[in-house]
Amino acid sequence: MLVNFAIRKDYLTNRGGDTFQLLKTIEYLEKYGDIHCKIVSDPEKIDSNLDILHIFNLQNASFAYTMEQAAKKKKAKVVISPIVWHFGDANYVNKMMRIFHNMNIVRLFRGISPLFEKYSISHGKKIKKIILQNADIVMPNSIEEGEILKKQYNVDFNEVVVPNCVDIGLKEKNKQLQLPKDFILEVGRIEPTKNQLSLIEAMMSHPEIPLVFVGKQNKRKKFYVDLLKKMAKKRGNTFFIEELPQEDLAEYYKAAKVHVLPSFRESPGLVTLEALFYGCNIVVSDYKFCPVNYYKFDAIGYICDPYSTNSIESAVLEAYYASSKVIEQDYFDFFSYKNAAHIIREAYIKLMK
Repeated sequence: MLVNFAIRKDYLTNRGGDTFQLLKTIEYLEKYGDIHCKIVSDPEKIDSNLDILHIFNLQNASFAYTMEQAAKKKKAKVVISPIVWHFGDANYVNKMMRIFHNMNIVRLFRGISPLFEKYSISHGKKIKKIILQNADIVMPNSIEEGEILKKQYNVDFNEVVVPNCVDIGLKEKNKQLQLPKDFILEVGRIEPTKNQLSLIEAMMSHPEIPLVFVGKQNKRKKFYVDLLKKMAKKRGNTFFIEELPQEDLAEYYKAAKVHVLPSFRESPGLVTLEALFYGCNIVVSDYKFCPVNYYKFDAIGYICDPYSTNSIESAVLEAYYASSKVIEQDYFDFFSYKNAAHIIREAYIKLMK
């Protein structure tokens, strides 16, 4: 079976969750030996004899549409991993922070964020609906994501839920970290959506607890990086580590007491699953911002409102002073790339029949 995987051209230079999900999906699918995978970012590069075009990420609607139409002309089946969530709050926070450089103002006017949600839905709505209608299978990363798509675009589709995963085969380097023990960790790009600033503000009264941020500093949002470092200097005991290779992160997760991701949009955030696997207690944003139910974060983690520093502080401290959660191996077996590849392969086989 020949499968072309369509993804944006900058998937390697501007890595995101879709990049890692794509590469790991291919790695584990090819272990079966009966699926040949090829990555394409240009409709002209789609194989003429392909069986399936699997599109990763619906956010760039024009790209997805062009690739889908090219595949249909070749009589190929089309599968989409949409990788979407509610965008209103993330867009609102990014816009307001760019204008005001102040999270207090962002929190004060959070009531207008639904306007940004309406805009994000209307932008490319018709073309996204067509893409979803024309797809042979849509593979959301959670039940909640599928429900969001159906509601926002007033469309039904053949759905196969494929969980986002933790790489349980990640090789560890076992190197000694030059950091204080029992720190609070947040892994992710340094940008307003990931909400590092609110975490620092929430922990200003607890400078004895080290904070560690690991992630690429977004050059297009230098104002945010500067604000963050200014607040970190004021707090003290706060450390920034540049983006690390995936295999290096294991040591940070193992050394941390809590991993916090008070983000304004995740689906659900690969780093949260990785942190769980390596024994961290986790803090994530609530149901509006993350598929909490599907990933059982409400049962195995701690939930916060990302707009509220009081809520973040309360959740973080509860997680920090609690015993480590014991997560059954069945959880990680289900949220593994081995299982995800199995689900995808079975869907491919059924589709080709």
